[in-house]
Amino acid sequence: MAEFVRLVAHFDEAGHLELTRQVLVLEQERQARSQLAGEAAPAQAIQRLRERREKQRRAAEAELESLVDQQDSSLVAMNIARMLSPRFQERMEYAPAVAKYSAEDERVKQLLSTSRIGSYYQ
Repeated sequence: MAEFVRLVAHFDEAGHLELTRQVLVLEQERQARSQLAGEAAPAQAIQRLRERREKQRRAAEAELESLVDQQDSSLVAMNIARMLSPRFQERMEYAPAVAKYSAEDERVKQLLSTSRIGSYYQ
C-alpha cells in the first residue's frame, strides 16, 4: 500500500509538472500570437480606412453621375458637376497683390485689425 501511495504521489508530481509545462507553452504561444496581431493591427486599420474612403468616394461619384444624367441641359449638368465634384472643380491660382511679410502687408494687417472706418470708429 505504501508503494502505491508513493507511486501516486510521484505520478501527481510528474503529472503536475507536465501540466505546468503545457500551460506555460500555451501561454507563450498565446503571447506570440498576441504580439503578431499587435504588430499587424496598425497596417490592417490603415487598409480598412483606405477601403472605406475608396468606397465612399465611389458612392459619391455614382450619386453625382446619376444626378448629372437626370439633367436635360448639359450646361446645367456641368455646373452641378463643378459644384459637387472635386474632380470637375475649376482650378484657380491666387496671386496676392501684396508680398508676404512686407511693409505693405503689415500696413494692410494693421488697417484691417482696427475698428476705425475712415474717420469714424465703430
